[in-house]
Amino acid sequence: MPAAQDGFLSQPVAIMVRLSSMSVCAGRTNLNGACHRRYSDDKIIYRGGRTQNYGGGTCTQPNNCENCNQGFYNDGRGYCSICPSIKHCNYRSCTSVSDNHCEYCEGEIQDKLYWRAYTRHKDKHGSDDSFMKNCIRFKKYELDQADDICIAEACSWRKNSSRCYPGTCISEIASSCNCTEGFGGKHCQTITKDSDIKFALAKFLTANPTDDPVETPEDPNDPIPRETKWTNQVTINHAVLNVTAIFRVNNSAYPPSETGREHFVTGFKYGINNGVLKLTLERDGNITIPPIARGCRVNKELPTPDDYLCRESNVPFNEWNEHLPFQHEDIVTFTLQITNGGYLFYIDRDAYPDNPETAPRIREDYIGRTVTRDFVVQWDLVPPYHQCVENDGLKCSTSPVFTQEVTNKVYVFDRNRSEGFVC
Repeated sequence: MPAAQDGFLSQPVAIMVRLSSMSVCAGRTNLNGACHRRYSDDKIIYRGGRTQNYGGGTCTQPNNCENCNQGFYNDGRGYCSICPSIKHCNYRSCTSVSDNHCEYCEGEIQDKLYWRAYTRHKDKHGSDDSFMKNCIRFKKYELDQADDICIAEACSWRKNSSRCYPGTCISEIASSCNCTEGFGGKHCQTITKDSDIKFALAKFLTANPTDDPVETPEDPNDPIPRETKWTNQVTINHAVLNVTAIFRVNNSAYPPSETGREHFVTGFKYGINNGVLKLTLERDGNITIPPIARGCRVNKELPTPDDYLCRESNVPFNEWNEHLPFQHEDIVTFTLQITNGGYLFYIDRDAYPDNPETAPRIREDYIGRTVTRDFVVQWDLVPPYHQCVENDGLKCSTSPVFTQEVTNKVYVFDRNRSEGFVC
């Protein structure tokens, strides 16, 4: 009885297998490649690099395919067809055209921030895309005529993308890149803000310590070039130069990742890179003597976002010896030049998708700005005189100074003002 039962039960199974083998899909059965479709101009690329351009599948009912390869679907016409193209998507997945989505974008090394050159988690506006219909890349929104898909750029390590550092990609795509204040450009690699000159002073001295120094600017804590400083001290032979500057911004960027695990940017430094203090002598209105220049020497790693102290306690005028002492109408210009800059290191995740700790670091330098200030000292060796006295002597009848606006009152009413003021 059991043997008979076994024989009886096995008969419909065998019949079902034979019927399945005889089902026809697009004019073929499973015996001669039903459902199978091979593509020469398209393929699915799985994570890890394996590719597939063959639909596979089994014909179970007329024009109905099951068990299609990943990235292929039963098209209802007897084939396992490849899921429709999504620009910059390696691995599409679908059960029909309507639910086609991207499982793996080009340049998506890992499915997390700072590991994706393209993102499938955002739409063209930077909003969350739970349907993953696009792989977002280009900076400007463009309409792809072939796929009718709007595409935009994601912040990444690629040169044709945007590193957006220092800055923040608010919604991951580059059109949302917000460079840190003081930085700009495609990669936020251009410094747009000058260094702040907090203090500047040039003190000109003679060999006699009792002589009063000649100093410029008038207020070293407000180092803005204004009026010319005048002197008649011809024996000046050295100077003391002193400048303090700073370049610092409120950096809101994600911190660099030394290991490369959390960000493709592994190092970042910015601040003041260098400074030069220079003295230039002009004589006879058009002759410029070669300048005396000193590069700033600071005891800290550069660039620095901290106070940059540039000090020269004794700059002798030895290079001008043949032109000294100073002459009437000589001009010496004290020039300070402070340059900011910076650099970062990053990883090319396309070239080194694994083990970021050992991946080479690529250096990119920032385009800095130089702030220049000029402070002028001029020599006047001619004593003051009145031309009338000079020409006519005691016969001079013209007052050296004449004005009708004279009063001995301490309170004056100005007709152009509504009230008086104290002199």
